[in-house]
Amino acid sequence: MFILLTACLFGCVPENKHRWLTTFFDGVPPLGGATNTTSGVTAPATPTTTKPASPSATVASTKPSSIQHSPYSQRKCDACHESKFSHKLRAPAVDLCLSCHKKFLTPLKFVHAPVASGFCLGCHDPHQSNEKFLLVQAGQPLCRACHDAQDVDSIRAHAKIGTTACQQCHEPHSSDRKDFLKPNVPIPPS
Repeated sequence: MFILLTACLFGCVPENKHRWLTTFFDGVPPLGGATNTTSGVTAPATPTTTKPASPSATVASTKPSSIQHSPYSQRKCDACHESKFSHKLRAPAVDLCLSCHKKFLTPLKFVHAPVASGFCLGCHDPHQSNEKFLLVQAGQPLCRACHDAQDVDSIRAHAKIGTTACQQCHEPHSSDRKDFLKPNVPIPPS
């Protein structure tokens, strides 16, 4: 049985491997996303045109991350993990995030659903990233991973945004303004 399971996990097509991993483990990255080999946390997906020879080939092909979360760069793994040698967290991820990033505890009228549900890791990598604020992707691709492109593009105010990052006009976490509009952005007429 162990040999069969091992063969499926390491020798089968990615879809089967993903199905097996999600059956037994929580927090498995989405299919097609690269992973951070030191943490198992989802990293920005790197589009490829050819199938890599092995999972390690995918990791090796990504450029090194330039921005590191300070506990990670200082090797204070046990600030979040049970020990320096454990992947198990001391508490739920959202509790760990909010223990340091307290400004997100301020209640505002509108709270973005991932923030309200404590899904910080949907947008942020807790260890390192090539993107500002440790985002897993930059600009519109990050938001469009959840928000339907047709719905977003059908909004009149979005007619000429091109590739402008959503965060230029919208607060990503919470706001007192409808649609998370930033204070300097006029509310479009209905």
